[in-house]
Amino acid sequence: MSIKQDMDTDFKQALKGRDTVRLDAIRQIKTEAAVAASEPGFADDPQSDEFLETVISAFVKRMSKAKAEYETYGERGAEMAAKLGSEVDYLSTFLPEKADAGDTETFVKETILDLGVTDIKEAGRVIGHILKQRGDLDGALVNKLVRQTLGV
Repeated sequence: MSIKQDMDTDFKQALKGRDTVRLDAIRQIKTEAAVAASEPGFADDPQSDEFLETVISAFVKRMSKAKAEYETYGERGAEMAAKLGSEVDYLSTFLPEKADAGDTETFVKETILDLGVTDIKEAGRVIGHILKQRGDLDGALVNKLVRQTLGV
């Protein structure tokens, strides 16, 4: 089944089960997709898995950052951090699996050696090259590993 079909099925089940976390997450993704589809120059199919993966991935990334921010508030932000964590966990099931940290580190080091880069000033070029080569890598982790490897 497609992501849209899976989300529609989950939405119906969440309504029946009164699962507010899934309901909120699905509603937000539908809103985000509608907004993206209404942008000038939009040419994708708003029902395609590729488009929905892009929307979900961007939302998960933003909510992960927000969750980390709420966690810094201690007890005041704990409830919201937990809610965002649940939404991120649920929506991540629609995304392709990311490579693990060990695989990412190996690929980063191999790429840096292949490119012959030794200067930290070229970190952006290396990161861009790596992310274009493999879409299953976590960009934040790649950034961190490239900068560690090049000596920052």
